[in-house]
Amino acid sequence: MTKPNSLPQPKSWRVAVGFLVAPLVPAALWLLPGLAFGASIAGYSSFVIVVTVYAAYPAVILLGVPIFFALRRRIRPRLMPILFVGGLIAAAPWSVLLLLLPNPQDAWIGGCHTVVDAKTTLCGYAEGLKFIGLVFGLGAIGGAAFWICVVWRDARLDSTL
Repeated sequence: MTKPNSLPQPKSWRVAVGFLVAPLVPAALWLLPGLAFGASIAGYSSFVIVVTVYAAYPAVILLGVPIFFALRRRIRPRLMPILFVGGLIAAAPWSVLLLLLPNPQDAWIGGCHTVVDAKTTLCGYAEGLKFIGLVFGLGAIGGAAFWICVVWRDARLDSTL
């Protein structure tokens, strides 16, 4: 950790582009398999926009922007920490939703009985963890997009991973 205000700062326009682009990349990747199964480009594009506006951008605005401004003068913008923080920013809201939303009476995923009598089963928790892992990975990809927009090829910032 270095002294506050001693680190070079990224250009403001690159930060703005990073916050605009980073949520779009994982949303598009998450929905990309739909194209392989015959979804139309127009429907795909519309759904990417919906997922980005209602899921990704709120997380970025409520968590990502404050974290960026809290840490930007304290730690160097390296790829690995940005990937990790991107994953956390994406996974945190979904984790809270999984814990707080009411359960249905009964639910299945494939052959896995995830909810029995409105109580989550071990299989249900495993499915929830798999989903959170997927969202964390997509958030890390968004973090990589943010790093590319903000840090990559900026000689003042791009030192090591």
